[in-house]
Amino acid sequence: MTQTVSAIAVLGPGLTGLALGYRVLNLDATVYSAFTVVDVAETAVLGTYRVENGVIVPDAGGYIVFGTALVDYAEAPVDEAPATAGDAMTLEAAERTTTAAVFLTQLLEGAHTVGDGLRIMLAALAGKSTGGGTFTNRFRDVADGKNRIDATVDANGDRLAITIDGTP
Repeated sequence: MTQTVSAIAVLGPGLTGLALGYRVLNLDATVYSAFTVVDVAETAVLGTYRVENGVIVPDAGGYIVFGTALVDYAEAPVDEAPATAGDAMTLEAAERTTTAAVFLTQLLEGAHTVGDGLRIMLAALAGKSTGGGTFTNRFRDVADGKNRIDATVDANGDRLAITIDGTP
């Protein structure tokens, strides 16, 4: 697989007017593509040369060596191909933390965030409950530190009023 990268060599005003070309080396310094002068031109900045349509290099990275057929003037490393849509990627720890924090603070409904909703649902599904069969049902957080849901119900168990607390 290959990638096309932009290639510019800044040699300085002391090296102007050269018939400059380039060759591409693999990471182990073996030749990937032979020396060529195709599409290489000096820019308006004296001593700066550019490959017009970019340089094709291996995905794994390598080196672009600028020079003439006999003399090398500059060498530039080429990194691995950047990730593109659909590539498998691993987030760094800080990126995972930031992504989770952003997700959990998104509004779910009204003023309640996703994190609030998860805490309330966890209390209803896995927390202690009290008041079953009475007019006030309470559901505690899993740590048993606070009521997450206070429900007032009628004789049929239908909810009449609900107070929820999804705060950490």
